[in-house]
This record gives sequence, structure tokens and C-alpha cells, in this order.
Amino acid sequence: MFEKRTEIFNEEKKEYETRVEQIKPRDRTIHLLKKSMSFLTMKNTRKDFTAEMVVEVMPKLMITHFVNMVEGERTHISIQAIRRVFNFIRLFRLLI
Repeated sequence: MFEKRTEIFNEEKKEYETRVEQIKPRDRTIHLLKKSMSFLTMKNTRKDFTAEMVVEVMPKLMITHFVNMVEGERTHISIQAIRRVFNFIRLFRLLI
């Protein structure tokens, strides 16, 4: 688990207090993926995340990976490359 620390000003005590929240790794990953997609499409992480962003970016990433896998004449397709394909598909479904 990750921790998120925020400083909050307490009016009664006239001092700052630290509030700690637990963040699940899955929630953190999804949050960072949305920010990454927003940055890749809009060049800004503060814009709202939309499904159109995923449709714009993910197919390009997947096709680039497919082409790199297939075009190598001297290299063979590894298990790791095939797993990466499935991970792209999982991410695509998760973000849509």
C-alpha cells in the first residue's frame, strides 16, 4: 500500500496537521495511466480523461509493438513480446 500525505490547516488549533491516506496499488496505477494518456494526447495532465484518448494512443502503441515483433528477421518472437501484447490488450480494455 502507498500512503498519501496531505497538510491540512486546523482552524481550532491554528496549526497544520498531516493526514495520511492509504492508496491501493491498482487505484494508483489507474490514476497514473489516466494522467499519462492525458499528457500524451493533450500535453496537459490536468485535462479530464476521456475514452477518445485511449482510442487515439493505444492502437498506435499496439501496432508499433506488432511491427517491431514481426519485422525482425534475425530475431525470434519471444514469450516476453507475446506477454507484452496481452498486457497492451488488458490495458486497452481497462482504460476503455
